[in-house]
Amino acid sequence: MASIILGEKREEVKDGEPIKKACKELGVPFGCKEGICGTCKIIIEEGEENLAPLTEAEEEMEDCDLSHRLACQAKIISGTVIIKIEDEEEDDDEEEDLKEKHNLDEDYLVDEEFEEK
Repeated sequence: MASIILGEKREEVKDGEPIKKACKELGVPFGCKEGICGTCKIIIEEGEENLAPLTEAEEEMEDCDLSHRLACQAKIISGTVIIKIEDEEEDDDEEEDLKEKHNLDEDYLVDEEFEEK
């Protein structure tokens, strides 16, 4: 039995099976579920060697490679694969860029609106 891990959550998958159902249970967002829209793009943090080669749909998708896969298309061979949701990485990168640009510390960036006096 293989495993997909996202954060603190783990889902079991039979060896050789698609990872779509497990990824959905873990909270990966899905759109078309056919390898066309790219909504379910995930980042493989560890265990890319445990996934089957890219599918034709993944090869045609811009930015897909062995460490950036479509959850609706990928199959696990065996072992464990640790993933991250694509959008989460982009949000982290944007926040880091903002901090660097303005030389801000972490306490400065908050999601609050301030009233004008």
